Amino acid sequence: MDIFLGKETHLSNLLKSKSKKQLFISLREKIEKKSIDYINERKKKNIFIIGGYPTKELKNLEFNKFNQFFELNFFKIFRILSLLNKKKINKILYFSSASVSSIEEGNIKKYNDKKKIYSLSKNVSELFLINFCKKNNITLNIFRIHNLYHDLDEHSFINILRQKKNKFSVENFDDVRDFIHIKDASNLIKSIVNLKTKKLEYFDIGTGKGYRIEDLLSYLGINKNKVNEIKIRSPLVSIANLSYLSDKKIKYSPRPVEKFLNINSKYKKIKKIRFINANLKKIIENKALFQNSTVIYGCGNAGKQIFNLLKNQNEEIKLFVDDDYNKNKTHFISKPVVSFDDFLVLNKYLSFKKIVLAIPSLNKNQFNDITIKLKKESIYFENVPLSKNKDQILKIEDLSSSIFENILKRKELFVDLSKFNFLNNKCVLITGGAGSIGGNLSALILKTKVKKIIVYDNSELNIYNLQSKLNFRDTKLDYILGDINDNSKLTSIVKKYSISHIFHAAANKHVNITEKNPLETIKNNILGTLNVLKISKLFKLHLTIISTDKAARPKSLLGYTKRFSELLNIVINHQKVNILRFGNVIASTGSALPRWVSQVNNDEQITITSKKAERFFMTINEACYLVLKTCKLKQKNKIYVLNMGKKIKILKIVNEIINLKKKLNPFYKPKIKYTGLQKGEKEVEVLSFNNKLKKTNIANIYSVNEPIYNRKVINNTIQNLENFIAGGSDKKAIKLLKIFFKAET
Repeated sequence: MDIFLGKETHLSNLLKSKSKKQLFISLREKIEKKSIDYINERKKKNIFIIGGYPTKELKNLEFNKFNQFFELNFFKIFRILSLLNKKKINKILYFSSASVSSIEEGNIKKYNDKKKIYSLSKNVSELFLINFCKKNNITLNIFRIHNLYHDLDEHSFINILRQKKNKFSVENFDDVRDFIHIKDASNLIKSIVNLKTKKLEYFDIGTGKGYRIEDLLSYLGINKNKVNEIKIRSPLVSIANLSYLSDKKIKYSPRPVEKFLNINSKYKKIKKIRFINANLKKIIENKALFQNSTVIYGCGNAGKQIFNLLKNQNEEIKLFVDDDYNKNKTHFISKPVVSFDDFLVLNKYLSFKKIVLAIPSLNKNQFNDITIKLKKESIYFENVPLSKNKDQILKIEDLSSSIFENILKRKELFVDLSKFNFLNNKCVLITGGAGSIGGNLSALILKTKVKKIIVYDNSELNIYNLQSKLNFRDTKLDYILGDINDNSKLTSIVKKYSISHIFHAAANKHVNITEKNPLETIKNNILGTLNVLKISKLFKLHLTIISTDKAARPKSLLGYTKRFSELLNIVINHQKVNILRFGNVIASTGSALPRWVSQVNNDEQITITSKKAERFFMTINEACYLVLKTCKLKQKNKIYVLNMGKKIKILKIVNEIINLKKKLNPFYKPKIKYTGLQKGEKEVEVLSFNNKLKKTNIANIYSVNEPIYNRKVINNTIQNLENFIAGGSDKKAIKLLKIFFKAET
């Protein structure tokens, strides 16, 4: 016989309908002695304890009436149990809540006050029943029920979604919930009731699939801006653990929530919603372990090789992705393995540093399909295919720092950020912040104790790419699209964020492009820098201007404009300015190195300007590191150059790449084409006008003494350039700059 104690619910009615002999005792009514006597006369019976207070009424419950809540959900149940003949009880089946698991996992703080009381009352009831059953040698099954839904329950969240009501609230868009149809819950409970179980067993009643609230809204086309997100806590992931199904040999196939949501759909094929299973839940709950780690896509030999390569570079690899069914949900090199779709779900909750693709067998269409999905989710990725025996492909991503050292014949500078206290709790602005230099400078400063970094750039694409690379969720980063000539916008940014330091990296930097766009280059490189200088002086900010070695004895329009920008402070007279000259930055945007690697791999002609061409080279990390170090120099208003080692012949670097290729493919035959120097290019770069470098108090940073010009002459030149830009007179502007620097060229 089955005895039901509590309130009549749709679930209890379903269970009663499957019971041959049953008795229902409402907790809202007075306990009749004849009912107790009737129960005690019966042989072994199952007692279902449902609880007497409706959950849907909880949110409207006033605190001064909680005595009724505890009476129906706790005290009355145990008064009835105390009157029963304990020896005639077969087992007690208690209908608890999945929220009790959150208490045990330490997530009780994430609930609002009334839900806390509800969860705690269930938890206390569980503890009392455990003690009661242990004392009386009674079997106890505790059902922790997840979110029920069905057609008649208008208060269930799934029903609210299906009806697409105009106004409703959610606690957090990133919450994950397990939703189970009431008939599936009834069938599962009935299967358990008929089993022989241990004296005490817990059973999660759910589907084992968790759905993110925002994904459900999106699936139904509900604009989340019209939904009230309370957001009183961090996201909560609640999914039923159904591991007992296989142990108990229970056959269970719950209906998908999509079917209920699409009840009126005319289509036979119903679109699936991404869900989170128990394995993913474990990863999300161990957020600190996986946060900012690198993920490898591919559990084959290539994945293993890349794991070892990245591990040697001190990369934190905590997760593998593979779509092979046999590998998925297992482990590879002691790391969890998830499917690609599961990885996309995890990315909603964990800030991964990047994902490295390690599947050499991918064809072009497969590769494009994966990268499109990654870009759509704003996930930074790298493709590091290891060389295959047949293709012998050399990738620039394969070139480790040791190979750079072999090419440059020097060691890369050690980056130590521990002494950059001047950035602690400060807000900095980086113009051109999403370019090669600005982006890497942002990444480096992000590792200090800086309060906020404002990435200011005129390229929407560059900002998008940097967001993907640096973790767009990082609250220390704000990305602003804008022009350095926009005085009012820059001024408002400085005021709003209380900027203390500007790193001015914005510039037109490519010789060929600047030659063909002279007025835009003058406007950006000269007038834009002038605007930044004026604002820096007005607000007494520290300013670091990033220049180029092409400003030394300028020959190109790029060199003229950058050299002139170095002179602007003679007019402005700001006392907190440092100017830095860079050489060629390896693998930056526009660098020749990736082009040469591509030409070698595609068996194309390797294009070089001249056999005699020499350049200074440095890695982007050491360049940005030395930018920060110059901020600590006591001498201001100087032009500094960085230690880039000796000049390297371009041909020598190309030969090094060819040698690397021949190690992979001994039959490789290089074809070199000399194109000649293009307009504005130098054969040999220099760092200063007189080639004299003066040591500073900081290693690897030198100061240079360049020709000084009359303030009035500089001012007149600025006015003339402004007039030429307004009149579209590009030839006059170029001629003016050439005449101005005649003594330096």
